[in-house]
Amino acid sequence: MEKNSTLFQFFHWYYPDDGSLWDHCREQAAHLASLGVTHVWLPPAYKSANGTAEPGYAVYDLFDLGEFDQKGTVRTKYGTKEQYLQCIKALHDAGIQAIADLVLNHKQGADEQEHIMARRVNAENRNEIYPESIGIDAFTKFTFPGRKGKYSNYIWNHDSFTAVSLGRDNELQIYLLEHQNGQDGWEQMMDGEKGNFDYLMGSDIAFDREFVREELKHWIKWYIETTGADGFRLDAVKHITVKFFKEFIPYIREVYGRDFFCIAEYWSHNKDSIIQYCNELEQYCLMYDVPLHFNMYEASMKKKDYDLRTMYQNTILEALPDKALTFVNNHDSQPHQSLESWVDYWFMQHAYAFVLLREKGVPCVFYPDLYGARYETNGHNIEHVPVFPLGKMMQVRHKLSYGEQEDHFDHPNTIGWVRKGVEEMEFSGCAIVLCNGEEGDKLMNMGPAHANKTFIDSTGNRQDKVQTDEHGQATFKANGESVSVWVREEAMAMLA
Repeated sequence: MEKNSTLFQFFHWYYPDDGSLWDHCREQAAHLASLGVTHVWLPPAYKSANGTAEPGYAVYDLFDLGEFDQKGTVRTKYGTKEQYLQCIKALHDAGIQAIADLVLNHKQGADEQEHIMARRVNAENRNEIYPESIGIDAFTKFTFPGRKGKYSNYIWNHDSFTAVSLGRDNELQIYLLEHQNGQDGWEQMMDGEKGNFDYLMGSDIAFDREFVREELKHWIKWYIETTGADGFRLDAVKHITVKFFKEFIPYIREVYGRDFFCIAEYWSHNKDSIIQYCNELEQYCLMYDVPLHFNMYEASMKKKDYDLRTMYQNTILEALPDKALTFVNNHDSQPHQSLESWVDYWFMQHAYAFVLLREKGVPCVFYPDLYGARYETNGHNIEHVPVFPLGKMMQVRHKLSYGEQEDHFDHPNTIGWVRKGVEEMEFSGCAIVLCNGEEGDKLMNMGPAHANKTFIDSTGNRQDKVQTDEHGQATFKANGESVSVWVREEAMAMLA
């Protein structure tokens, strides 16, 4: 039988810029495998416009994986190219797939300025374009002098971009570029946010240009063959026309004659827009369940005033469960990020139970929630304490959370469900109870395979034991504002 998949995000926005991440991940590969991690999402591996001082989303050179002296450094924030390749090898040796972060929406840190004709755009309604053409000087020419044409001699200039932004009068002004071939204007986006949300930052890549698409195909072929990456996380697809990926993804599949693990990040409260994008891609990609994340964030803020029975309403997990990539927090939702929506610590046990121990959805575990993190940002000292008992929950998913699911979502503050287990997985099955108010309990049936058996709370939140009757039924409890994950007593030895 197919075992549960678990994705692990092996970085956060404020990870130290000391070049240690690739080695750290390499050293942790076997441990992650023991927790049931099947895929590791690695941060952008290419050179940032800000050298080592930025997580990699300010993309400068896609072909520089920490090999060339550019932007004041050879290595990236995370290490050298050789360290990156050794990290991926260690993941493969541990039976884990390496997922590369593809940031294709924009480029930043150009090497030369160009004088370009452009028109100003209303930032709040991008379809409001001022009629007057003006000349601007913008950094839009990328020559990559440190790389000297190795791997590709393509020069990115203003013809490769749709728009740029420049600082004017203490604010950022967006300019839609004009081109001699008449290929001007925004590319078609999925919804009407900001009129047209094609432009996000930097020099916005023009995917309607065939020469741009061909260069990106050349790059992805080089990247796969150089790194051995097993799949991709597609960054900021809300700002990239779906037409590009409808050509790009089939190209990869055709070249290599196989499927690649693929997840797409469409950051929106609107599940319909996310699902529409997924359907346009013929449901090839998993989609980040951003609406579920916001439900968990809201629940963590409202505490007992949140109705736990509504957790899955208006989510991808509810509407398109086989394509839901579920997550609690990530680098975009971290404190002091522009999309800050940090699920409060007290509720993280609940949230991880919701994503790890359900039948549907592929969960993504966030680095600080397992390893913790300390950093300073904007004058604030931040400490993320590891979520207790996340490691145990991951192992329960890996070894025990299988079989028929039966929900008991019948109270606003106490809910539960059981997974009844399968014959192929010894001692498999579990019973989960969550409370966001006072102590609660649920009468639940684990099935005849678990008749007259003793269950223990694997989280350690409760010390009592539960005995099922001759039908496999028992009353399972959880403390106030807490979670209990009940497993067979014989299974506890499997959760080291």
